[in-house]
Amino acid sequence: MKMLSCAAAMLALVSLAPLGAAQRGFDHYLLAQGNTMLKVNPSTGVATTLATLSSGSYDNVTMGTGNQYAHALVVNGSTSYIVRLHPNGGQTTLSSIPTSGRANGITMDQDGRSIVSLSDGRILSVWLGSKTTIAQSAGISPNAVCMDDDTGDYVVGRYLNSSSGNLIRVDRASGTMTTFAGTPGVTGCDHDQWTGRFVITTRAAPQLRVLNRNGTVHTTKAFTHDLEGVQVDDITGHVHVYGGGFLYELDEALGTVRTHGSFGFNSGMTLYGARLITGNGTGKPGSVYTVDGGFTNHPNQFYAASLGMSGLRPGFTSGSGARINIALDPLVFATIGGRLPLFTQRFGAYTDASGTFNARFTIPDIGKPYRLTFSTSVLDTSVPGNIVPAPSLTINVR
Repeated sequence: MKMLSCAAAMLALVSLAPLGAAQRGFDHYLLAQGNTMLKVNPSTGVATTLATLSSGSYDNVTMGTGNQYAHALVVNGSTSYIVRLHPNGGQTTLSSIPTSGRANGITMDQDGRSIVSLSDGRILSVWLGSKTTIAQSAGISPNAVCMDDDTGDYVVGRYLNSSSGNLIRVDRASGTMTTFAGTPGVTGCDHDQWTGRFVITTRAAPQLRVLNRNGTVHTTKAFTHDLEGVQVDDITGHVHVYGGGFLYELDEALGTVRTHGSFGFNSGMTLYGARLITGNGTGKPGSVYTVDGGFTNHPNQFYAASLGMSGLRPGFTSGSGARINIALDPLVFATIGGRLPLFTQRFGAYTDASGTFNARFTIPDIGKPYRLTFSTSVLDTSVPGNIVPAPSLTINVR
């Protein structure tokens, strides 16, 4: 009864008008700089060393599963491998990468698998040491790789030279590769759950480009030096760009909020703490799908989860203006906070002493392929607006 009351309170709170600026959806930047991984305070720009390599260099970095770790690409001569970075320092080698192609980009899909782009045209899925080629096209020179959170497909940024490249969509199920945007050489890409658009960085006449889903240009912002990558904070909508030794935080209109630097040359950046949830399951009707979460700054707090069938948009905002990326439909209201206990488990419960949680649900069989959206938020009265949402997950049911 208490948990259902908390879920009802959360529904009421998210309907409030914004009360102030939303808290950022991450804790700090991780910045790959040669053989050093820096941890950078997003408010002050103060950098400290998280980890170092005795040989080789960090090439890129992304958040890992359950918001507990980061995964980084390391290049050492002709050898590439993935390391797990621990939040308080230290690292563990997870998997080597085949030497026939240089590892360029890395991201994490909604199931917690590392997706790696290689210079020989392959896109790899890496999970617990096993490596599977998702797609391959000789000569495409994939550089950056990111997720399309609307569909669960992968998006690869191609870099031929500073003035020539494109974006390629990789179908998650079939591996089919389709070019949907021509651009200058792409150095970084990310997806904005709130708008559905893609943001990319380029080196030629350095730009941040915001692209509509059909590949047309929505808007651009010019910079004076080469850009190396970009990531969207899906909770605030702010865009974080790095290059030329600087970190830039931009608002939704691409106005500069703050700049940090100079850090020297950097080859990768992630928003540590931004990947609050990851899933695991086959996506088959009737199967059980699990979601692990890590609200590490909110231990022993009530959280409410929900499922929807109408996608990420239009989302809605909490009392502080934080973005909750799920379209409200009857299934959302039927499942929030564990209102269907035979169908959902731990959809309304408390995070543990570390702020982690585990939820699961049985995927309904409606007789045809469809998509489910999983969303969750923590109820914490110590923060503005009382709600701390996570970016949402899209599950393809096939």
